[in-house]
Amino acid sequence: MAVIEDSINTDYPELSVKALFDKQARETLRINLIKDHKGRLSEDASHRILSEIVGLGFFEELIKDESITDIGYNGTDLWVKTSDTKRRMHHPDLNEAYILKIIQRFSNYVHQEFSEKSPILNAQLDNIRINAIHRKLSPTGTTMSMRHARNRLVLTHENWHQFAHDAVFDLLDLCLKIGINLVITGEVGTGKTELQKLLIGSIPDDFKLIMVEDTLETHLKDIYPDKDILSWLVAPGFSHTQFIKEALRNDPVYTVLSEARDHAIYEIHQSVLSGHKILLTAHSVNARAFIPRMIGMTKQKFHVDEASLKQEILRYYDFGIHLDKRTVHGKTLRFISEVVEYTDAGLQTLYSKDVTIDPQTQHLSETQQFYPLSDAMVDRLYKYGYSPQWNERIKER
Repeated sequence: MAVIEDSINTDYPELSVKALFDKQARETLRINLIKDHKGRLSEDASHRILSEIVGLGFFEELIKDESITDIGYNGTDLWVKTSDTKRRMHHPDLNEAYILKIIQRFSNYVHQEFSEKSPILNAQLDNIRINAIHRKLSPTGTTMSMRHARNRLVLTHENWHQFAHDAVFDLLDLCLKIGINLVITGEVGTGKTELQKLLIGSIPDDFKLIMVEDTLETHLKDIYPDKDILSWLVAPGFSHTQFIKEALRNDPVYTVLSEARDHAIYEIHQSVLSGHKILLTAHSVNARAFIPRMIGMTKQKFHVDEASLKQEILRYYDFGIHLDKRTVHGKTLRFISEVVEYTDAGLQTLYSKDVTIDPQTQHLSETQQFYPLSDAMVDRLYKYGYSPQWNERIKER
């Protein structure tokens, strides 16, 4: 293999870098090597050797696995994560030197140095995002986190029943068709982005929608090719605030933000006051904590009257959804713990779900509660030609 590697580095340095993710480049390199090493390199061996020399080795099999979302190396161990499980993985070739080789492939591809002088690497290639921290800053060993964002829906109509009651989806589906302001909250790993991706499917195709995200994670244009979607990626040197202002110049019906953060939230609020609709996610301990958190983020830069801002949020926002999760038998269950309606009188709970794990048997039990939709929202839906069945359905329960 050393002879082949020397040949690649000497004769095909540029092609070898492209071959990391470019299938055509790798095939061209493979054919050239078979010709150059005629009789010494077979068809079968060429694929395996190229995977190790210019590809990602056994990591390529992990990336091909549709169920895997995250691959992490903590300096000593490799952990693989799916949407509902996490496991330690063993491989005979695995050590820090092997991980460094994988990281170096990424750094070469994006032309960023990874060394003691530049000990942090953040890169995105296709659907894969990687973060690496050099041993200089990580005394127990180089660390690496790799996330593979799939251009498909993980949360679907088919598995919604595990997430919340069907009546909840039916209500949100109707409301998104007329245009509402919706905030999805939850801690890390509760499925905020996946819920956001699914709900975007309820927005009419002719509604212009602008997606603003830090990393290419939602792949909305692949999932919804018939929708009028502008997909923007926040790049170094540009702020969320700039992108939100640019979004308004494009006159969208919906501005979708992958995560509400810092004082840019105030620009989002201004877009709400100007009549644009929002669908955003935010980290929050519960649905009711979002308003004080939003006020706090706004006050990082702007002097505002807290009472007035709170009243504006209650009046012009429509729904808040909070997500939670439980882990049992090594599997993670994600669910909607609460749906609240924003009203002048305050936040009113529409739906709540509590999941409890029995400490003795580890069995799950759940309770769901339903509360009426406000007359104002019912009237609003009727004006657009929709007949919400929420209040009727909860009376039957």
